[in-house]
Amino acid sequence: MIRVMAVMAMALAALAWSGCARAGAAEDADATSGATMPGDQAQGGSADEAAGEEPAADGEEADDADDADDADDADDADDADDAPAIEDPLLRAIVAAQQGRTAMRGKLRMRTLRPDDPLATIKTSLVVFYLRAPDSYHLEFRPEDDPESREWFIGNGESTWHVQQDFADEAPLVDKEPVDEAEGDDGLFDRINAFFRMEHASLREDFTMQARAIEPPAAGETADGCLHPATRSVVELVARRAEVKEHLKTVQLEFDAKHKPVAMRIRNANDNIREIVVTELHFPESIPARMFAWPEPQTGE
Repeated sequence: MIRVMAVMAMALAALAWSGCARAGAAEDADATSGATMPGDQAQGGSADEAAGEEPAADGEEADDADDADDADDADDADDADDAPAIEDPLLRAIVAAQQGRTAMRGKLRMRTLRPDDPLATIKTSLVVFYLRAPDSYHLEFRPEDDPESREWFIGNGESTWHVQQDFADEAPLVDKEPVDEAEGDDGLFDRINAFFRMEHASLREDFTMQARAIEPPAAGETADGCLHPATRSVVELVARRAEVKEHLKTVQLEFDAKHKPVAMRIRNANDNIREIVVTELHFPESIPARMFAWPEPQTGE
């Protein structure tokens, strides 16, 4: 579960997408430049080839996309019937702005702070992420102080992969496990996707939610308590259920003037803090299913 919580923290970071406009196919291809994909490690091939949106053989990818769209439509219809009204107009506008996005990919920068140990080294990682509703994720961590090291967390709703590589010339260590409902993985990632889409009805079961406007700071400056100079509103999530409090205390989401997320601050149960700012984000219509599984090793006849 500790490993899963690490994934959750980074996956939650993906909500902090910058205010990039929806990109066309050519722009989406450029977005993967420099990313290391599973195929690069196990089978060869470029990042663009791994993440490209070309049709899959026998329409497999198209079928996945259609199924996802049908499921999303059904979920949206159910939510419309059951969702409680949002009285706060600012929170209502922020929630509305996040709806309808089922796939995203991009890059972010994360700092880990430990207030309980002021002498601890501040760790900074660059993260490449790929996410697809309802339960698929691909996160690649690149520590700034260790350019050869890589770590991946990948899942597709059925299996999860934790992959580590300390040196570029060594084979990665791959740990594959089935999704274990007994440990709460399904529920955890349901919550992750609720954050991605700001699903108010789901989030309010685990958190209290409060939105507030931020006065624009002077040009080139960042408002007090915020991480991004474009921040114009903040949504504070405070854990309310005991199961959530075991892992998280608060999550601060920052949004720009158009209600697009730009940064996030996560405080866990031990008061350690992750500060996250997204540097690149794209919203493709779909992401190939192969992005959410580590390639099986090739075996000879």
